Amino acid sequence: MVPHLWGLEVANVLLVAERRGRISTEDVNRACTNLLSLPIAVDPVARDRALTTVLRLARLHGLTSYDAAYLELALRHDLSIATLDAALAVAAESEGVERWRPEEVG
Repeated sequence: MVPHLWGLEVANVLLVAERRGRISTEDVNRACTNLLSLPIAVDPVARDRALTTVLRLARLHGLTSYDAAYLELALRHDLSIATLDAALAVAAESEGVERWRPEEVG
């Protein structure tokens, strides 16, 4: 499960990598095809949540509103969070949210 902005963030990461010559257009297209095949549920952050809970979490933990949206989603649905962002990982730990690690898959 991801917040509504996930697709835009992934598209931007892929686009920037392509523009910088780190990956080819074919790699971007393949990544998009693979991502679209995954059973990812998109949770729209309601306006009231974005302007209340997400904003509060962002202020409290010094996060961007985008990162706070991931934290709010994890809290609301009792999910672990997958992140390499140090500030988000610290905030998640502070809020009692487990951090998912790839080695846990098996």
